[in-house]
Amino acid sequence: MARFPASSRLALAMDGDLAVLTVPTFVISENPDYKSFFVDSIRRMNAGGVKRLIIDIRGNGGGDPEVSLALIAHLVERPFVYLKTGPGYDYLKAETPPHEIHFSGKVVVLIDGGCFSTSGHFCALARHLGLAAFVGETGGGTYRCNDNSIEIALAYTGIRLRVARTTYEVAVPDRDVSAGFPPDFRVYPGIGDVLAGRDVQMDFAKIKSAEAD
Repeated sequence: MARFPASSRLALAMDGDLAVLTVPTFVISENPDYKSFFVDSIRRMNAGGVKRLIIDIRGNGGGDPEVSLALIAHLVERPFVYLKTGPGYDYLKAETPPHEIHFSGKVVVLIDGGCFSTSGHFCALARHLGLAAFVGETGGGTYRCNDNSIEIALAYTGIRLRVARTTYEVAVPDRDVSAGFPPDFRVYPGIGDVLAGRDVQMDFAKIKSAEAD
């Protein structure tokens, strides 16, 4: 089932009043033009009369908070603070204003167990700010993630481990992190869906995006 893109590139697809923004990673090196991509995408959506947006971050293992920050800035209507705790990133602990290129339609975010690190940050902030509904499976990340890691190679086996040394928390109320990030609507593909190549999570997200609030 080709549910995830083979490429790590950001992608936008538009069909009538619906747009699907695929964000397979928040790593800047994979999408160094992320700022211009988001600006161009929102402009195209607004010009094309898009009222519904699905942001697909399934399988997104995280990356740089700057990418997550930039995307949120296009969706909010008021200033927000991204980061609450963690060394460095002082500018993320100050207020970020909404971007002048703004999308004001309905937003649904697709998530699954492959969403970690910055993906958890993005989801936690988007929910806290009331920006989107979440469809899919429980995300692997939450408002808190650990990084600033060091790599250790075991002498006899050669197994390499990465050990995180720092915790970063986004500016949302503390939550239980033991169960991951729960979606608003749980949708699990069955074996029949996988074999038939049906993306039931995307199908459900399209239905939810068309419903009145």
